[in-house]
Amino acid sequence: GSLGNPNAGQLGVQISEFKLTANTEAASVKRIQMLQGGTMSTSNFGNLKIKAGTTEWPGTIDSAGYLVFDLGSGYAIEKGGNAIFKVYSDTLGKKDETIKVYLEYSTDVQAIGAQYGFGMAATITAMDTTAEAHPLTLQGGVLTISFVGPSASTIGTNTDDTVFLRYTMNAA
Repeated sequence: GSLGNPNAGQLGVQISEFKLTANTEAASVKRIQMLQGGTMSTSNFGNLKIKAGTTEWPGTIDSAGYLVFDLGSGYAIEKGGNAIFKVYSDTLGKKDETIKVYLEYSTDVQAIGAQYGFGMAATITAMDTTAEAHPLTLQGGVLTISFVGPSASTIGTNTDDTVFLRYTMNAA
């Protein structure tokens, strides 16, 4: 599906979504690694997590842009079944920066087969380049600060609780 562009500074934003299918045997997904190919700095990602159904796992991102999710004992997908994984992050970047998270290599998905107990090969050709990732562009808002008083005046040197500025802030 399509994801909406988040606002800069927005918390808990869905930044990617993909489906894994276990075609030949049931699978236990143990680890998923993705790459950030957009312009938002890796230090501006926060509170990374991945969800499948009602289960979620925390993630990390390194300076090279690799997002890593360790699914612990694994997430089970029955033979012929599938699971939709959704990736979330705080977007602490600036307006017009981009997020393009994708699977770089087939080994970025570590799944163990239930029948033979070995790693299963992942086919990721539908999401293995920045062009195939969900492209997100951070949106910026407009903040207006308006002066409402007081007028300029002489202030004594021995005063308490003197108001220097009153203002209003409106966000659009």
